[in-house]
Amino acid sequence: MYISIRIDEKPVAQPRVKARRQGSFIRMYTPNNADSWKKAVGDALNGYKDIKMEGPIELRAVFCLPRPQNLNRKRDPDDFFPHIRKPDLDNLIKSTMDAITDKGIWGDDRQVWHIEASKYVCGKKEEPYAKLIIINKDNERDI
Repeated sequence: MYISIRIDEKPVAQPRVKARRQGSFIRMYTPNNADSWKKAVGDALNGYKDIKMEGPIELRAVFCLPRPQNLNRKRDPDDFFPHIRKPDLDNLIKSTMDAITDKGIWGDDRQVWHIEASKYVCGKKEEPYAKLIIINKDNERDI
């Protein structure tokens, strides 16, 4: 069984936990920068709300991030190309996996045993998006 979705929104990385002094106490909190992204992933999974994957799961993800303004000149490539700046790929995966866990597609993200992920700068005429494929191996063997 597998799920294949496309999310037509700018992917957002999971922010780091922050600390703030409050009197003589330290308060730990997570900024809510990724909430809109998590909601978009959840909305894209609405058609799969009856699915509960168990066992080993593979996640394949492609993140296409916005093109910086300085790369829209005529001499710059029209097509997409690898994104080597922030946000980090692992933080993009974290926010996406958290959203999938919150939606209840799998019990916990510890079930994910294999991840293939990449991030690109969008082509000149493209809007940011992400493509996800969630594969439930369900004890299948590919040999």
